[in-house]
Amino acid sequence: TLLDQPVATERYTWHPFHVERFGSIDDIDVETVTMLVPSRRAGLIEVTLKSKSKKARTVPRDIAISGTLDRSDWWEFGVNKSKTPTTSAIADGCLKLQQGDLAIALRASGGVKWESTTSLGKGSISLPPFAHAKFHVAFAIGPATEAQSACDAIAADPERTIVDSRMAYNDRVKKLYDTLPRLEASDPARTRFYERSVAPFITTRWSITGFRLQPNSTTASDTGECIW
Repeated sequence: TLLDQPVATERYTWHPFHVERFGSIDDIDVETVTMLVPSRRAGLIEVTLKSKSKKARTVPRDIAISGTLDRSDWWEFGVNKSKTPTTSAIADGCLKLQQGDLAIALRASGGVKWESTTSLGKGSISLPPFAHAKFHVAFAIGPATEAQSACDAIAADPERTIVDSRMAYNDRVKKLYDTLPRLEASDPARTRFYERSVAPFITTRWSITGFRLQPNSTTASDTGECIW
């Protein structure tokens, strides 16, 4: 929340590996990018505040975290659901929601302080007149040590993480277009439809160490999961 209020999403754009949202509150435009990080069970949220006021402001911000955590050793047609509650702990500025040997690790920039009893991060951000400011929240999931290591690496340079993630995505798209046949139609809508069909090759890819080919998972009718 900002100024002790949630910021409603007024519009959004959904990309294969990140989501952009826009909202506003009390003369402040709020833009967020929630991005998955390639090759990690991790992600990053970038929040940009843009002041439309001629007054300098100090904006209170709260980050509320909650969640369950489980491990699944199978994957079928039905969606797996997590049910086991977590316990909160703070280590060197990192909030960890722990369950057994697993954890969700989070770090926030800009002097946010976590409260272990409520899993709430509290802080504030200075916003000069007609200026903008950013802060980031890094998160990772998995075995506790692995999750904290990934979270620390992302939080150490979030701007670089965003650039590298975009480059990795663009590289995957380029490799697909270099491999797949191209379609040109007299109707531009059909060409765009074909180009959009590339998205599942990005969103459903399994990156598995030791596999010569990286498979794609898809749902085929009522027969469950398929590899293709």
